[in-house]
Amino acid sequence: MAHDGPHQETWRKRSLLVDTEDLLKVQSPTQERVSGVLAARIGLGSDADQNRSLRSALNKPGAPYGGIGFFEWAQHLEHEVPDSTSSHAVSPLVVDLKLQEFERCANGDPSMYYWVMHPIFNSDDLAVGAEVLLRAKNG
Repeated sequence: MAHDGPHQETWRKRSLLVDTEDLLKVQSPTQERVSGVLAARIGLGSDADQNRSLRSALNKPGAPYGGIGFFEWAQHLEHEVPDSTSSHAVSPLVVDLKLQEFERCANGDPSMYYWVMHPIFNSDDLAVGAEVLLRAKNG
């Protein structure tokens, strides 16, 4: 919907032109391990197929990089997300590790999570606002 009348100039002064082509070139950071545990084992992996397999084994359908939430790690998941390079055991409650990472992010410490501002555009393709999100590095 176009803005007409005396408020259009004010509207343009409160908006922001965004170079989306340059923004699309920015690569999201990745992180393979979280406190020594393979990120994929807590539902934060960078491999879409592995994430889908884990979702299927947990009976939690959804997008491969969508939030999988909290779940209990069980022995049958070893097949879906093997990790032969680490002696770190996954806590049965993945919630502990995820909450620890959230707290680290909130305190400004290095974390699997990071803060992003997702722009909100109007019908004239002008950024008029943003929502603040917490994202996982691999998703």
